[in-house]
Amino acid sequence: MATRSLLPAASPDAGDHIASVATACGNLAVGCMEAVDAIAGTSAGVARQLSNLESIEAIIRGLEARQDEAARASGLARTLSATARKKLDAGSTLIDGAIGEFAALTDLVSRMGLQVTAFAAAMEQVRGVAASIETITRTTRMLALNAAIEAQRAGETGATFAVVADEVNKLAQDTRVAVNEIGRTVASLDQEATALAGDIVAGVAQANAARSTFVAVQDTSREVLEIVCEVDIHNEGIAVAARSIHAEASGVRSQLATFADEAHAAEDLLDEARAKVEEVELVANGMFDRIVHSGLAVDDQRFVDTTLAGAAEATAIIERALKGRELSIEAVFDTQYRPIAGSDPPRYDTHFSSFADAALRPLLDRIAAGDARIVSVVCSDVNGYLPTHTSRFSRTPRPGDAGWNLANCRNRMVILDAPTARAIRSEAAFMMGVYRFDRGETATVLRNVWVPIRVNGRRWGNFEIAYRDAA
Repeated sequence: MATRSLLPAASPDAGDHIASVATACGNLAVGCMEAVDAIAGTSAGVARQLSNLESIEAIIRGLEARQDEAARASGLARTLSATARKKLDAGSTLIDGAIGEFAALTDLVSRMGLQVTAFAAAMEQVRGVAASIETITRTTRMLALNAAIEAQRAGETGATFAVVADEVNKLAQDTRVAVNEIGRTVASLDQEATALAGDIVAGVAQANAARSTFVAVQDTSREVLEIVCEVDIHNEGIAVAARSIHAEASGVRSQLATFADEAHAAEDLLDEARAKVEEVELVANGMFDRIVHSGLAVDDQRFVDTTLAGAAEATAIIERALKGRELSIEAVFDTQYRPIAGSDPPRYDTHFSSFADAALRPLLDRIAAGDARIVSVVCSDVNGYLPTHTSRFSRTPRPGDAGWNLANCRNRMVILDAPTARAIRSEAAFMMGVYRFDRGETATVLRNVWVPIRVNGRRWGNFEIAYRDAA
């Protein structure tokens, strides 16, 4: 912040000395205002940093909470890994036993297949013996037939031989029946043995396939067990890292807490300094106001006179309109501020604003053009509402450009700062002070004259002129 000399060069004339004191008081008030702005900016910066610290602390708390969750999840994962490892070990043992049992079963079935094959060979031998018996039976029957023929030729002497031939024939027939039954039985046994042999072969193939599957399952189980062991090792590493991060985050949060405490203390000191500087600014403004009221501050007095004349003319314009019924008293004192859609910063309409644009703005423009040091001429009601402004500050707003609008579209705004609020409470003929003219991205500290406006004896607001220092 640039420094300024509070006391101008001395003059031998007493009036000049008093004017110098007035200038010094004004400069002191300006310096206080600039100091307040600087402190406010620093305080705002500290507040932003504190807000950032709170955000960082919240992030760290969240990080600690997530680390705790990660640690718990890692512990649970290790427990599950241990359980899975035990079950996999047990399953591997069962699979080994199943593979051994399948191997024994396969061997047993294979031996049964060999036995069935041997049984089939025996059946084939039985079939051969049965065929031999069939041949003997046919021969016996032929012999019995020949014996019967010879017995008939012999007559009675061959009767005994005929009985023997008949018995031999019956024996041959019974033997043939038995041989046929043996053949059917052997054929049935052969069919059953063949089917059993096929089933045994298929069973052996399936058993071998199942054993191969179990071997693959056993290999997969071993691989899964190895993966689980590796996961368990990594989980341990994660748990160690989580504990380390948690400890470091706790340390950072502790340091941030210490820094936040110091920042809060600095913020409190800045608030105290700002309050004290504002007190000095009030005293300086009070001294400046009293010196100007003495009539000896010639440079400032001419702006007071201009403001008094402007307030009187504005009052006369309003009261003439009331008498001519161009305007109602309700419209003059309308405080039902209606927001203008899309305005940024917010602007408002009242039943008085259109009349103010038409009747008061020409007066404001004329006074502003009368002195190059005048920056702003405006009428504001008791709530800080500006129904109109000079043409310079009543331009058409630009959508989405709040900074430009604040600097150039001040009509219809509500601007109630601390000096304006003091002027509204004042019942003096005029009040002097330092005014911080905020124009969005820039702000200028000006001297200001406030003169009350009373319409039909009722306080409406103030007529104001803001002007630059002569220096």
